[in-house]
Amino acid sequence: MVGNDIVDLRDPESRSESLHPRFDTRVFSARERARIAASAEPERLRWKLWAAKEAVYKLVRKLVATTVFSPQRFEVEITEGSGAIVVHDSRRFAVDYTESDGALHAVATSEPAQSRRVLAGWRRLDAGEIASGDPDAPSRAVRSLLCERIAESLGVAPSELEVRRRGRIPFLWLRGELAPVDLSLSHHGNWLGFACEIDPAAVGGADR
Repeated sequence: MVGNDIVDLRDPESRSESLHPRFDTRVFSARERARIAASAEPERLRWKLWAAKEAVYKLVRKLVATTVFSPQRFEVEITEGSGAIVVHDSRRFAVDYTESDGALHAVATSEPAQSRRVLAGWRRLDAGEIASGDPDAPSRAVRSLLCERIAESLGVAPSELEVRRRGRIPFLWLRGELAPVDLSLSHHGNWLGFACEIDPAAVGGADR
């Protein structure tokens, strides 16, 4: 399974002066707060920790439906390179980061990423989508982005795919049937992100 989170680092909400004075105390453990305070780039580290917690929470909710987002229970350890390990209730999850043009994307997996078929992507909202003022525009755009990117891997047309939700969890449907693909969608500020785990048996076998 996968989870993902994207943070627009240039969004006004991401600035430290925009945060509630007790944000760090409520969200991060004492060890995480100490690392933020000691960091040469505290704002960047703050959002790396946050994105990892969010991404893993989205994954864990699919494993245990009653999971609530209590951020301090998701302990993040930044690793060498571009990753992190998150521990929640004694379970460990791997997180990989990508950063570009003021955005940070975190993708969480329940097993080492190299042993799984994981597809992830992101893009900036275009000017028309931003200017529309439609609050549902980011949600539609990220669903469209996912369908465009995953269609090639499944050997189908994007029009044959549809994202539906059960509660707050997205599922992929192919030609009216539930597809063997695990999804995670996110958007923040002017950015969209997704991650999905594809059942290897589905690749190449979807076209019939």
